[in-house]
Amino acid sequence: MEQPVEKERPTRRWHGVLWTMLGVLFLLPVPATLLSAQFNWSAGDFVVWGAMLLGVGLAYEFLTGRADHAAYQWGVGLALAAAFLLIWVSLAVG
Repeated sequence: MEQPVEKERPTRRWHGVLWTMLGVLFLLPVPATLLSAQFNWSAGDFVVWGAMLLGVGLAYEFLTGRADHAAYQWGVGLALAAAFLLIWVSLAVG
């Protein structure tokens, strides 16, 4: 009698790339803050920036954790990017 073939969990090839990109994005404002008088972020600004990046990263990992289709992963990524940009622009204006 043959054993049923179980479906394997999708690989997490891009897991490290995602978190590396978010880490680089977090560090981008540091040299600008140190070298420019026009770009002055306080510690609170960095906390909000980090919380937003961490939230997007965790939401993406959670929502695509068991996704089988690349179209779903791309859709989640685009939706989270749009939400991130909308919140970021709203905070920059206010």
